[in-house]
Amino acid sequence: MDHLNDPIHYEQVDKSDFEELIKILNEKINNLYRKSYIDDTTLKYLSIPKNTRLGRLYFLPKIHKVNDQDRNQLKVNKEWLDNINITGRPIVSLCNSPLEKVGTFLDYFINPVVKTTMDLH
Repeated sequence: MDHLNDPIHYEQVDKSDFEELIKILNEKINNLYRKSYIDDTTLKYLSIPKNTRLGRLYFLPKIHKVNDQDRNQLKVNKEWLDNINITGRPIVSLCNSPLEKVGTFLDYFINPVVKTTMDLH
């Protein structure tokens, strides 16, 4: 909660625009199809189904940042974990979210370009 309560990096919203996001994305995808930029198969793949959900935020603990004194205490007393504040790296999982397939689609085309660029250096 310390991380989420940081007003510099996060803003609390009263209402989710989730349904509006799905509507806008589907309109953009359908527009690409109407202009023949994508085919039937791609339209079907990219179209966002009703059972999508918001991305999920979770944190991976930065256990390497625990100081030596706390690390030694944890070896003898597992309850010591309640006394220390371990920072975390925020991760947003987009599985089953509206952006999952769009991201996969873009990655498919961008990845070879990035690899080619990396080979040039």
